[in-house]
Amino acid sequence: MAEPSAPTSYDELISVLESLPILVRETRRRRGMSQRAAAEQIGLETWATLSRCENGAGLHMKSIVPLLRWIGTPDAALAGSADDTREGTT
Repeated sequence: MAEPSAPTSYDELISVLESLPILVRETRRRRGMSQRAAAEQIGLETWATLSRCENGAGLHMKSIVPLLRWIGTPDAALAGSADDTREGTT
């Protein structure tokens, strides 16, 4: 297993974490997904976890990594799995 690459700086990491609520909300809306559908696709325990993230409330490390991976996944790679989960967005 390859070692993960380190961020350029801690300031860069802080910037990403501070932007996470906006990044998650914008990605979900761009994909036309409800919070429930997105949370299921991400693999979060409940949609409330996603809601807390979008509102900037406390997140646990076990949620941050899947959220970042989901944001970094190209929309086209998720298109097939999103077709049956599209609902009204929150």
